[in-house]
Amino acid sequence: MKLILGDKAYSTWSLRPWLVLRRCGADFNEVMVPLNRPDTAEAIARHAPAGKVPALQVDGVTIWDSLAITLWAEERFPDVALWPADAKPAGWRGPRCARCTRPSGPCGASWAWRRTIPCAWCRTSPTSRPRPCPPTSAA
Repeated sequence: MKLILGDKAYSTWSLRPWLVLRRCGADFNEVMVPLNRPDTAEAIARHAPAGKVPALQVDGVTIWDSLAITLWAEERFPDVALWPADAKPAGWRGPRCARCTRPSGPCGASWAWRRTIPCAWCRTSPTSRPRPCPPTSAA
């Protein structure tokens, strides 16, 4: 199992499935793609066919989108109880990546929030341009 993600300091979308998989006790390899660099899109495309991070490669399938990965983990590790028992999404079968991308992608409500208050823990000030974070060790 391999989780492809962006810098956790710039991408809470990448941080979320990483936290979920750690919570589940999943054994996974982590591939961190540095964001805000000229070769970022090319680096992501090498690992994730949809060109998006986060992406989870498992059993010959690539699952992208943090919510889709979380739903997969909820099924794979049911004893962890990621969702409250009465709050499990109903009818979420089929192409989850496409369904999950809609609310979290550029058409979703979260997009405005993301553009207004970006995750950029490595910025020196609110108006400074993002800079690459120092390398981190793999989980």
